[in-house]
Amino acid sequence: MGKVILLMLSLCVASSIANRCANLGLYTLPDENSCTKYYICLHGQELANECAEGLFFDPTTGNCNLESNTMCLLASCPADNVGSLSLVPSYENCSNYYACIRGVASRMVCSEGLLYNPVKKACDFAERVTCALPIVKHSYTIIDCPLTGVTKVPHNDDCSKFYVCINGRSSEYTCAGGSLYNPKNQRCDRPEKTKCFNA
Repeated sequence: MGKVILLMLSLCVASSIANRCANLGLYTLPDENSCTKYYICLHGQELANECAEGLFFDPTTGNCNLESNTMCLLASCPADNVGSLSLVPSYENCSNYYACIRGVASRMVCSEGLLYNPVKKACDFAERVTCALPIVKHSYTIIDCPLTGVTKVPHNDDCSKFYVCINGRSSEYTCAGGSLYNPKNQRCDRPEKTKCFNA
């Protein structure tokens, strides 16, 4: 009986790992247990990858970067909170947060329509929460999107926006917190570091 339960548990875990990558073209996903590991997803197939030594995976750009330029939950989950619970916001999704106990993070998800409020340390209505993540929405604007590969394209009319093209399909992103898209380093940046010509 114990072997049957173990086999069923193994199948469930393998199934959830296998379904991590949706069949949406080429994109990357962070590893929930490591700041240096990530997954490359291509048409539903998953390829595990790891950043070079000294670099962390940055889910906002999909690339490896210096630790100081990334926001890694695992690096901020306190290991010295013995016997107490720490709640830490997710840096990938504003409706998620992590419960940290003894340095171990468990992902929690707010109910539909709510976002995690780090000030109140609780799920709250979206209008009461400042979400510092890029906001993704599907784009219906016609842009020059390459038919293959992954490319970032600046927005024609708004310096705080840009498109991510994946195999000819585009999604529009908006930089958070007053930052502007910098086509030189292909990421959201401080306004003084960008040259905006379409404001």
